[in-house]
Amino acid sequence: MATTGQDATTTDREYREQRLAEARERRTTAAELNTSRTYIEHPKNDDETEFPSGIACFTKGLPHDDNGEPDASEYEELLNVLESGDFSGVTLGGDRPLVNPEASRSFNSTGLDPHDIFVPAAPGMDSDRTAAEMIEVYWQALCRDVEFSDYDTAGVIDDAADEIDAQVAQTDFDAPTDGGTVTPETVFRGSLSGCETGPYVSQFLYRDVPRGVFSHHQQFEPLEEDTEYMTDFGEWLRIQRGKYPATGNGDIPSNEDLPRENQRYITTGRDLATYVRVDRPQLAYLNAALILQSMDAPLDRGNPLEESSIDYGHNDAQSAVVGITNAAFHAAWYHKWQVHRRLRPEAYGGRVRNLKEGVATTSAYNVPSRLLDSEAVSRTHSEHGTYLLSQAYPEGSPTHPSYPAGHSTVAGACVTVLKAFYDTSHEFDEVKAPDPTDPTDLDDAGVGKSVTVGGELNKLAANIAIGRDWAGVHYRTDATAGFALGERLAIGMLAVRLRAKGTRSSFRLETFGGNEVLITPNG
Repeated sequence: MATTGQDATTTDREYREQRLAEARERRTTAAELNTSRTYIEHPKNDDETEFPSGIACFTKGLPHDDNGEPDASEYEELLNVLESGDFSGVTLGGDRPLVNPEASRSFNSTGLDPHDIFVPAAPGMDSDRTAAEMIEVYWQALCRDVEFSDYDTAGVIDDAADEIDAQVAQTDFDAPTDGGTVTPETVFRGSLSGCETGPYVSQFLYRDVPRGVFSHHQQFEPLEEDTEYMTDFGEWLRIQRGKYPATGNGDIPSNEDLPRENQRYITTGRDLATYVRVDRPQLAYLNAALILQSMDAPLDRGNPLEESSIDYGHNDAQSAVVGITNAAFHAAWYHKWQVHRRLRPEAYGGRVRNLKEGVATTSAYNVPSRLLDSEAVSRTHSEHGTYLLSQAYPEGSPTHPSYPAGHSTVAGACVTVLKAFYDTSHEFDEVKAPDPTDPTDLDDAGVGKSVTVGGELNKLAANIAIGRDWAGVHYRTDATAGFALGERLAIGMLAVRLRAKGTRSSFRLETFGGNEVLITPNG
């Protein structure tokens, strides 16, 4: 009997041999498409050449002196190890290991090679751009417990918006604005299309998540408010040397350790920082895919199949979201460890502290005066008795470099996949936000503008990425670079999926930059 797809005169053996030959051709062509590319140069800033001791770069976990400055020889050894791939030679200052630098040399089994995707140079430590980003992160630390529903009345939010607005006017900092002005309505929001509309938090972080016969309410107990970590220099220094927090059992606590009695919806920046502390990075986007399926969101208008179940349908979208996550991490880890090695905001806060307390001279770090003289730094000292950047987590950042952010690279990849599979112009029939008087309940958000699937997916990416800024462990450009990196990776993967199926000619989507892109089997 002829197998489906074969001629009646062809034997099953002949058909399967032909199919295997076609499968080989498809895979070979896809591999050639993604590996036969023009050489891409990866630009770097001048931090390592201007500050060869490593004081402007990521050194957390390595030995540090009593001022929190790294040992130049140990940083040089780290560079040698990264080049050689023999990671046994790294000298650590404490018990916390570096987070998987080996992954910076890994290959992906499909799509673009993680070493072959462009990311712009990170802003340098002595740049006005990084200084402006640090001002924003200092303000976020000061505003962690302000409820999003109170932004229009909270004086500290007004003050933050005013100083960040000055950075937008005086530097190339690209915080979101309303007509060119940073306002309480735009401050700390994402810059992607849709982030400016509706509640600060995406509907995909508020709606119930269907899981078969179960439904998951997106409530949790956040980290304790008014609790700031690493405001003591001795503890800050312990953490930079790779020690575990002084409080605890010698390990980093996780969200699973949090109490469950007082759960609520996300209402503050600290809540977002809690969500992204030790999360499963693909989970927010798998949840979004499940929500889209439950709300009968229409698939992309170009879908050639009326009843899409396996190919181009909900199952395919969910599979693609999960499947691209590790590839996104490989791409981020290459740029983090092998190219940029950007220092974390907490380490930059240590440089600010040394300058403000006279431990170091301005010429030693060349930190712009706009940061040293900022209201954000001054108010931090008034509230916490330190110039260090307070942290939402007792352990501070992970022990891997800042740029680009892994969370935002995964966000860029997964959201791009979902925008390709679904009709992003579809509008939500209702828009919810936590009741200001009862954050365990959702109420109508009273949004006058249309809120779309595409806008809320972009907002979801921004919430996850900026949630790490709320914690004090990332800068805004870490997210911006990660979005673009993940998006490019996803476009390559989607082209491979088109080539594998052969029943559809293209995907169409709007990029994070606002451009319409047509994805074909050829890229």
